[in-house]
Amino acid sequence: QYFFPEHGDEPNLLEKALRFASNVAANENANQQSLFGGTASVTLAEPIIPACEQWSLIHKLKKEKEVVGMYLSGHPLDTYKLEFQYFVNSEIATVNDKKNNEISIAGIVVDSYEKVSQKNNKPYGGFTIEDYSGQLRIMMWSEEYLKYRHLLSNGQMLYVKGRMKPSFKDQNQYDFSVQSIFLLADVREKFVKSVHVELNADKINKSFIQQFSQFVNTNKGAFDLKLNLYDELLKYKVTAHSRSYKINLDNSVIKELDSMGVSFKINSQT
Repeated sequence: QYFFPEHGDEPNLLEKALRFASNVAANENANQQSLFGGTASVTLAEPIIPACEQWSLIHKLKKEKEVVGMYLSGHPLDTYKLEFQYFVNSEIATVNDKKNNEISIAGIVVDSYEKVSQKNNKPYGGFTIEDYSGQLRIMMWSEEYLKYRHLLSNGQMLYVKGRMKPSFKDQNQYDFSVQSIFLLADVREKFVKSVHVELNADKINKSFIQQFSQFVNTNKGAFDLKLNLYDELLKYKVTAHSRSYKINLDNSVIKELDSMGVSFKINSQT
């Protein structure tokens, strides 16, 4: 509400409040002078809090970062816990410990730039990506840069695969060499092949079967569903592949599985 411009380009509530406070102070000063000069006081209308839609979490966090310099209500990457669990193999802070190994990182673009080479007049550029642990500056040249340039806007959340390789300028220094870049929001759909739901035989009863059947019917999607039925007492495990159902795997589905006390794993292709 404080940052919401009620009518297009007009000042938001916070700006109006600051102006109101300034005008009140000026008016009080004028009233003091009126004791001697007879100046009339002016009645000031207080700013009205506008009705507006609640911000999305991402937008709210972005504003917190802009105004306070840090995230207060969470972290934008919290939405992608599954991606970090299954597809990210390194924190940014530790990439230098994985020289010449394939590295998968994810994070938010916090800075990007583009320049033109004086040698061949071709554009090149780079970006800085940030995760929970730190930041990494990545540079790209010519065709590689042009391939991914459209993804490198500030605030974009990316999944990046590459390697730490010796720098062209100094073989004793290492730079991150990009192999591929994807939008983090596309990783789940692009790389998950199937969802393996773990079911404990002791917990399966008529009520659970009805609940799980309703869950599957309500959350149809694109991913193959496999049921891993196990019995801890008898030490056996049976896997069944559902040919009739495919399942969705957004965060609400993960939350619903958790509420039922059901764990799962995914089979992926990367």
